[in-house]
Amino acid sequence: MSRYINPTTSAAPGFSVYPLEVSEIGIVTFTDNGTTEIRPTQLQCERYGYKFDVTTGTCYAFKPSIKLTESIGKTTNFVKGQNNTLSRGVENTSITGQSNTVLNNTRSNVIIGNNHTINANLNNGIVTGTKANVTTSGSLTMGGNQPTDNLSERQTIILQYGCQTTGTANVSAGINNESGVRFVLPDNAICYFHADTIVVRTAGSGSGSVGDYASYVERGVLINKSGTTSIQRERDTIKTSGTITNWRILADDTAGNTLGFLCRGNTNQTLEWNMTVRITMIQTDVSL
Repeated sequence: MSRYINPTTSAAPGFSVYPLEVSEIGIVTFTDNGTTEIRPTQLQCERYGYKFDVTTGTCYAFKPSIKLTESIGKTTNFVKGQNNTLSRGVENTSITGQSNTVLNNTRSNVIIGNNHTINANLNNGIVTGTKANVTTSGSLTMGGNQPTDNLSERQTIILQYGCQTTGTANVSAGINNESGVRFVLPDNAICYFHADTIVVRTAGSGSGSVGDYASYVERGVLINKSGTTSIQRERDTIKTSGTITNWRILADDTAGNTLGFLCRGNTNQTLEWNMTVRITMIQTDVSL
């Protein structure tokens, strides 16, 4: 992907982030270490002389013409509505609505509504409503905002976590069963999470039998106060069958500012875990 590299190499006084690059359609990406991409706030954007679109929450070096925007989008995309922006590498994406922004290298997403942002390198998601900020592949995101609200001020996200356990050690479930992938709660945001959980034994020589199962609800509140998270949680056992000694699911926030679920089984038991996780979130613009 060709792109324009911004000459800034260090942060301005009082700031920890600085521009990293400007895309072909004028979107400015920031960084705090020279490699990690960050979407800037309005204050950060304007400090370096760029323009900030409060409707989409996007920092621009310039606004592209309609012809330029359309030439960058792939022919595999379906777009119905005005003022939608598709960056380089967007493929197999359907948009019905207005003023949505889809960043680089996203594929197979369905976007319904207005003023959403789908971040770079995300696939297979669905977003509806108004002003949702999509940060996770394979998610269903619903933006419940007015046009005057901030991006992602109120939104609900549905994710699927999964993993396999074969012993008594905790295993961290991953989104879409991908190891190490967890939902990141932004700074100064709070969420209520509700994880409907099913686990079934599929193999192993330990006590009990193949087909033993359990179901749980793990729920609680995760808050990020200016980069420091804390969690309160509880668990209900719904129904069980067979030998489930030592089985457990536990929500945790020990890996950065993320929502994780630790799954535990028992010796010589192969267990498959699946969680449908609903996240109800408020993103503030103040320091909590």
